[in-house]
Formats: sequence, C-alpha cells, structure tokens
Amino acid sequence: MGVATAYDVQTGVGQAPAAGAAANTYPAYSNNGPALGYLASGQKDRRWTLNGYAKFDALTVGAGYLYRNTDGGAFVPSPRGPVANANRTNHRFDTYFVNAAYDFSPAFRLDGAVYYTKLKDLGERATYYVARGTYSFSKRTAIYAAVAHVNNGGNLNFAVSGGSPGTAPAAGQNQTGVMAGLRHRF
Repeated sequence: MGVATAYDVQTGVGQAPAAGAAANTYPAYSNNGPALGYLASGQKDRRWTLNGYAKFDALTVGAGYLYRNTDGGAFVPSPRGPVANANRTNHRFDTYFVNAAYDFSPAFRLDGAVYYTKLKDLGERATYYVARGTYSFSKRTAIYAAVAHVNNGGNLNFAVSGGSPGTAPAAGQNQTGVMAGLRHRF
C-alpha cells in the first residue's frame, strides 16, 4: 500500500510558442495529461498530483488525481502542437485515473487503466482506456500486447500513441491502437 503526492512548476524559456521553443514539450497523452505545446517566456505549467495503490495478494489496484493549470497564452492544446485561439489565456485540466494489475502466475500479468480528463476552460472531456498482457520468459525477457482507445469529446483530438505527426485523429474523433512486442532488458 502506498500514497504519493507531488507538485511541479515548469516555466517558459524566453521564446514564443510559434517560434518553436525546444523545451517544455510533453507527450500528447500520458499520466501527466494532454499536451499543451510550448510555453512562452513568463508562462508556467503547474501540476499537482495525488495517487495511491493497494496490493491484495496477486491484485494491485490504484487511483489518482492530477490537477494541471497551464498559462497557454492564446493557444489551445492539441497533440499536433498549440492551436491559436485568441479567447483563451490559460488552461485548467483535471485528470482522474484508476488502474489495476493481476498476476495470474509468476510469468503472466494483465493490467489496465482508465484516465478521464476534463478541460475546465473549454468544457471538453476525453476518456482513455488501456489494457496490456505481459508474459515473461525470464526476469529479462518478455512478450507483451496492448490495446488502447481514446474517446475525444468536442473538438479534442488526443491520440493513443502520443500524438506523433500524422497519428492524431480528426477533432472530436475517437482512436484505437494496438501494439505487440518483445522486450529484453540488458
């Protein structure tokens, strides 16, 4: 059983978002919530999280909350980078999540999570689901398969893959992704 909390502040590096600052970028969707793009000089990205877990024999369950308030200037979050919107001055995100993992044997684990994000200033929501199975051949080698789905509300276009160019869905559209692989730790 465990509980954790953290507070983090990131600041802009002196370049306007349109100038392509090379710092303070985030994945399109992760445990930290959706991406906002670059921060200009004087802008801040504040995050506070509270989460915990409990273990019951082979079952581990967890839950948490992430508060995020970002000075986005005139930019709206998008996995493809900031999108101009002169009516917005900052962005407030509330993300709630639950996750669980079950060890069916020492070699096979099934885990999954659900993330719900609400963008307060835009009144839009997204829900992200992920499930993964992992089979370990040894302590260092395993195969895995995962499936993820994101339901985008309103004009959101969060991607299941982290928003690499060309992977984000159209605004308001959902997306499903599948991944499988072999992992070896050196």
